[in-house]
Amino acid sequence: MPAEEDCDDNDATVSPDADEDCDELDRNCDGDPTAGAIDAQSWYTDGDADGFGSGEPTLACEAPEGYTTQTEDCDDGEAAIYPGAPEDDCLDPTDYNCDGSSGLTDADGDGFAACEECDDTSRSVNPAATEICDDVDNDCDGEADVGAIDAETWYQDADADAYGDADFPVESCDAPEGYAAVSGDCDDLEASMNPGASEVCDGLDNDCDSVVDDNASDAGTWYSDRDNDGYGDGATAKTSCEQPTGTVDNDGDCDDREPLAWTDAAEVCDEVDNNCDGSVDEGVTTTYYADNDEDGYGNPSRSTDACEAPDGYITASGDCDDKEPLAWTGAVEVCDEVDNDCDGDTDEGVTSEWTLDRDNDGFGDDATAVSACSAPTSAYVGAGGDCDDRDSDYSPGAAEGCDGNDYDCDGDVDNDLDGDTYADIACGGDDCDDSDTAVKPENSGACALGTSCLDILTKGYSTGDGTYSVDYDGYLTGDDPEDVYCEMDAYGGGWTLIATNGGSGWSATVFLATTTIGSPSLTSNYKGNAWFVMPMSDVMFTDGAMHAVYEGVDGGSQSFYDWQASIPLYNCGSIDGYNWPMTDGDFASSDLCDTDLYMHPLDEDGGVNTACDPYWQTYTGNATGPAWSSGNNNGCPLDDTGVTSFVNDSELIAWGTALSLYAR
Repeated sequence: MPAEEDCDDNDATVSPDADEDCDELDRNCDGDPTAGAIDAQSWYTDGDADGFGSGEPTLACEAPEGYTTQTEDCDDGEAAIYPGAPEDDCLDPTDYNCDGSSGLTDADGDGFAACEECDDTSRSVNPAATEICDDVDNDCDGEADVGAIDAETWYQDADADAYGDADFPVESCDAPEGYAAVSGDCDDLEASMNPGASEVCDGLDNDCDSVVDDNASDAGTWYSDRDNDGYGDGATAKTSCEQPTGTVDNDGDCDDREPLAWTDAAEVCDEVDNNCDGSVDEGVTTTYYADNDEDGYGNPSRSTDACEAPDGYITASGDCDDKEPLAWTGAVEVCDEVDNDCDGDTDEGVTSEWTLDRDNDGFGDDATAVSACSAPTSAYVGAGGDCDDRDSDYSPGAAEGCDGNDYDCDGDVDNDLDGDTYADIACGGDDCDDSDTAVKPENSGACALGTSCLDILTKGYSTGDGTYSVDYDGYLTGDDPEDVYCEMDAYGGGWTLIATNGGSGWSATVFLATTTIGSPSLTSNYKGNAWFVMPMSDVMFTDGAMHAVYEGVDGGSQSFYDWQASIPLYNCGSIDGYNWPMTDGDFASSDLCDTDLYMHPLDEDGGVNTACDPYWQTYTGNATGPAWSSGNNNGCPLDDTGVTSFVNDSELIAWGTALSLYAR
């Protein structure tokens, strides 16, 4: 605020924007210290000077002459008329107290006019009413609750212990200062003495029962100590404020005539129950055992507890035969027909196991085993485990075979590492993977490593490209396993060969009809069982040097044959929905190009089948089977120009002489 506008630039509460108040200081710099004060009071005109005004209020910090703060005067020209004025003249009908009625009115209907009683608004207040304890002057005698019929009796409580002196009663609706509701105090000057106090050892009659220190709450319990050992007899308990002669404050003595016995005393060997536990000399004696054979070990069934060893007794037990000096617990067992070590067996562990060897191969039959210190006859040997003791080809020392038998008597088929009861193919057996129990020969004798080349690759059985045995429909179900050629290394691997033209041209029926299953060769005309059975998702064409991969042509729920058969036999007009983009390839030659696969019984070279003619496939230039169509792919040279695409090898310009079809 500029100094020229501030009327007091030394006081931060003074400025033209400040609020004015009634402190005689011009805070808003308007020249008037009270005008517009926010704490100004309302004042009313008091024409009759009876302290009550009327009319509209006037705001001011101080009372103007002839004004008052009280309002609601119903006649401001008569000083005797104002709110609360007395109406005690029963002959005057004037409304003096401005309540709308005069002293002649009986507003509460109690039979007394307002001029005759002290409260004409309550029927329970009038000169004939009964005074009760309600802080109201019920009988209009000028005093509230005096002489109330329901007043209580109170007793002087000089020591403030909540019990009063019965000799000094008073009646009142409320407790007078220094009075109590209960009497019976036997000494109203001693707060610790009253009927509700607890008796304590202080030489006073605390509970006012006329007996001093009787049954005091802090009285001690004392016990007789006749043997003067510092421990009392629990049966002699007595309470008193003072300790009687010959008593102690504990009851730990179990025998108050034996000074060597009390609770928790140390037990000693004196034929006294020193520690009061009910036993004599327990824990301080030693257990001794009779040793009749004097072998240093006592008979555990003949013992005695004593402070000293009786004759013929020792502290060590463990003798199972106290008449045999060569037998005791822990002795070394020897071959003497005595249970030396007291374990219940005779000569155990010191004899040898002998078995009968009928086929003289050095191993005996376990069923003939006997225990002895030496062989019963020369026909017994020390080695057992012979599973056929009438054939010397069978024994734990025999070499393993590969014919499904257990020559080495180990309980398992020889050379069967995975325990599926088929011997390893490496030794002439039938198991083509002897480390996996899931791989085993089927009824045909063939042993499949998986359901497809991809399954074999995923399981880790792949050893590279080559011929593998697979079972498309699972172990021991449907068709027997079949040998297939697998591409395991290139283009992600796991490809199963399902058809090849062998360089001599595709058969016109290879894509639409069933054919004889041939040999999985890359150079011969071949179509395998996988064509009809194995579910596939991806397709690949390759001549071994270049390839074209089409992933996701199907969802993996049907074979190539079923997938092809699911495509409509002829299309009408547009071929949308019948072509798949290539996802991988290595077209290095100018004769090949990146192109979609159009899979349909007909292609588009013969024109658009706008008439939806079902015989469209007979027209020139319409191929049967997969084709790379010039109508779809900008003149790519892999097309069936004038002839069918895969029926004539001469049109496979840049491929090799043998083109193969794989799936996975």
